[in-house]
Amino acid sequence: MKKQKIVIVNEGQWGWGVEDERSYDNLVEIFTLALRKAEKKSPGTKKIEKIADVRLVGGADDALKMLKNGFGIDCLIFNSRSMISMAREIKKDYPRVKILVFTELIPDNEIVILNKAWVTTTESIQTFVFNG
Repeated sequence: MKKQKIVIVNEGQWGWGVEDERSYDNLVEIFTLALRKAEKKSPGTKKIEKIADVRLVGGADDALKMLKNGFGIDCLIFNSRSMISMAREIKKDYPRVKILVFTELIPDNEIVILNKAWVTTTESIQTFVFNG
């Protein structure tokens, strides 16, 4: 089974809802650990394998170098909405790369696309509509 190559970019400006930059570091650590633990049963066998090669980089420039050098990133994760413009540039040049941007606040005038499965309670739909 081919492992997914995931790169997490620990760069961005911290703002609303974040007490200090360590909050971002903690979030990135949680993402990294969770994805490194991801496992899946191999088709046709009972063997369980790790499904991700997770790399943490300090900035978008590092991720761009990896893309340009053919590392073959499958998923690129940013931890701040201040990186949205960079994410868009990368997506334009590398359309096959899945790009995720985590943010406390959804930028104004953006389309917000949500999976219906995420709306599991009254509170969750209220959160998405009134705070998203």
